[in-house]
Amino acid sequence: MDINIAILFYSHFNKESMSVKKSLEEFDITMEYVCLDSKKVRRLLKKQKIYDIQYIPTILLLYKNKEYNK
Repeated sequence: MDINIAILFYSHFNKESMSVKKSLEEFDITMEYVCLDSKKVRRLLKKQKIYDIQYIPTILLLYKNKEYNK
């Protein structure tokens, strides 16, 4: 399957999140980053139930055929 986009959901207040983000940046892995520190962003994510992001860090892989993996 061909990956269309990869997204890391993270928080600046979570050590594991920051470690994963740093590693991805060091290895120059193409990734979109969504910080969940804002109440507005968390509220939007909770309303959107399709991907059911419950834990951070989470990497969401969206494929060209519209399938996804967490």
